[in-house]
Amino acid sequence: MCKALNCYAYLKEQGVVAAYYHAGMSPSARKQVYSAFLGDKVHIVVATVAFGMGIHKEDIRLIIHLGKKFYAHPYHNDLDDSLLG
Repeated sequence: MCKALNCYAYLKEQGVVAAYYHAGMSPSARKQVYSAFLGDKVHIVVATVAFGMGIHKEDIRLIIHLGKKFYAHPYHNDLDDSLLG
């Protein structure tokens, strides 16, 4: 099980309203998580790097990166392009 999924499972066990996002999800499932996050229905998204850095939401207070060092600049708008394109 990947670190993101372990983290998500732990949060759910603690009663935290969270969503899980990864590249293997269907486009409609990914869009559902993204929309829930933008609409403040979900306040925490535990994700692999697939969630991208192209999130246009003004009230993000914290981003935590676990695992390997990741340089996001090549992926800056991948999420917007794939979901809204």
